[in-house]
Amino acid sequence: MASGRIAAVDMKVGINTLLYKMPTGQIQVLNVGISNRNDSDVKVRLAFVDGGINDLADSDYLEYNTVVRANGVLERSGIALAGEQSLIGYSDTGNVSFMVWG
Repeated sequence: MASGRIAAVDMKVGINTLLYKMPTGQIQVLNVGISNRNDSDVKVRLAFVDGGINDLADSDYLEYNTVVRANGVLERSGIALAGEQSLIGYSDTGNVSFMVWG
């Protein structure tokens, strides 16, 4: 089981992006930090999916079009992923980083 920084992604604009997929047979509690490196607000999404990016459904969102203020941070902690579950991120603007750690 990985610990520390697991993934760091500089988001592409308007594209659902796989942040991390838990390996089969493992369970881990993870945290996600979203950093807005812009001088203006952005909207982000964070989903917790059974499966991969192609399995994303409306009911999977932990955050949906949540505003992260200019130069601000949003953190979600205590997300328990089991094998084959994934975290998926989205940003409506560039210069936004998603980091996963555990």
